[in-house]
Amino acid sequence: MNHKDLNDEAEQVERQAGTNEAPALSEVSRKTAANRVNAEKSTGPRTEEGKRRSSLNSIKHGILASDATIAVLGEGAKDVEQLKALRDDLIDFRQPDNIEEALLVDDIATNRWRRWRVIRAEAREMSRQSGKGIGSLPRPSVADPLLRYETTFSRAESRARGELERLQRHRRAKPGRESPEAREG
Repeated sequence: MNHKDLNDEAEQVERQAGTNEAPALSEVSRKTAANRVNAEKSTGPRTEEGKRRSSLNSIKHGILASDATIAVLGEGAKDVEQLKALRDDLIDFRQPDNIEEALLVDDIATNRWRRWRVIRAEAREMSRQSGKGIGSLPRPSVADPLLRYETTFSRAESRARGELERLQRHRRAKPGRESPEAREG
């Protein structure tokens, strides 16, 4: 679409609006039209790598990702290994006895992991801001949601831990029920 086509389009819009005055495209209309022309020329990513990368364009920090680890944002396999190590350590420490307890241990690990992701995102933002002077803080548009996410994950972790502890106290208080430690020994 060229400028003549854009002017023709604007004339058509003016006629539909009930006026026959010569159109004068506003600056916004001109920019919108130029963007439309450029978009028609775009073919998008062509390689598999380009398609993969462009699919991640909207990801800012990955804190709300459905997967606890996002290979493209972190160190990939290293992140997955660290999360598995955290889960394994929590399983050893918490000694879940059934699926419900195991799921709660998983919730604790996942929420802790996401809190750490928030802290890393805050550190990256503060690092970006550090070049702007001593004592620079993250922009409110970035810092406010991060603080809310951190609070949300902290509360979810606390709730899961509290529920797990309640279930384990209840299980251990049942008469005639062996603990996992007693069964192993």
